[in-house]
Amino acid sequence: MNIIYSQIKSRSVVFKGSRAKCPNFTDVPFLPFLWKNRVKGRDWYDLVWYTANHPQLHLAHLEQRMRQSGDWKGRRQLIPESFKQLLSKAIDNLVVDQARKDAEAFIRDPKSLAIWSQEFFQDIADRIQPV
Repeated sequence: MNIIYSQIKSRSVVFKGSRAKCPNFTDVPFLPFLWKNRVKGRDWYDLVWYTANHPQLHLAHLEQRMRQSGDWKGRRQLIPESFKQLLSKAIDNLVVDQARKDAEAFIRDPKSLAIWSQEFFQDIADRIQPV
């Protein structure tokens, strides 16, 4: 999977339109796929892009946003293991073909999404660096 990830990182798989640089990928609205039911291919594409370009995930910031939305309750803190479990569950439940089809409208070369699979996204998830 390292070869696949390197291909994604170096490949020119670009959304139609522009993308601003973001130093912390919790600042973008793609993480709701962790707890929402609708599959959004763009969210999964963003996960790949931000992990390749800004792999650090600020858990305290994510926890705060999840608490604001009501998706993280109680006294326990969001820890790396909890985050990884949530993400792994979301990946296991992902209908990859549906996500790919949804993302194709935003991608210049839809063939570049052929690489998507549960295994691919698990590899991407392993590259996230909680801080």
